[in-house]
Amino acid sequence: MNKARRWGVSLAWTVLAVTQVFGSQAAARADGSVAVVEYAVPTAGSGPTEIVLGPDGRHLWFTEFSGNKIGRISENGQIREFAIPTAASAPDGIAIGPDHEVWFAEVLGNKIGRLTKRGAFSEFVVPTQGARPSVITAGPGADLWFTERGSAVDPG
Repeated sequence: MNKARRWGVSLAWTVLAVTQVFGSQAAARADGSVAVVEYAVPTAGSGPTEIVLGPDGRHLWFTEFSGNKIGRISENGQIREFAIPTAASAPDGIAIGPDHEVWFAEVLGNKIGRLTKRGAFSEFVVPTQGARPSVITAGPGADLWFTERGSAVDPG
């Protein structure tokens, strides 16, 4: 049977990164035959960056660094975008928190954002001025951990 199947988040992330590098603005997946299927991201030039499997196990969530949005893609390629309240915040890292909600780092907004299943945003200012939060992950217990680039000179 020639049916597409998921290979895992890290492979999906790798394919997504490659399609961005070569100028395509697409989310992509690999099926069992290692074929790549691309899905156009609705916002042109959005710069899809990081991707994570959602808490429902059926959707992938990704950041749009230049588009200032969080995207959600289903297994069949349907994409929904959510505009981040802070303009030009440059979302980068993304993770599912212990609360089963989507959390992301806003590099230029200097904030950590949260997007609920209902589509509501919360944003939390990072206390270090110019911290440029980048990568975020769920840690032990109920904590979230993130890195700070800390330099406006190196856009990362």
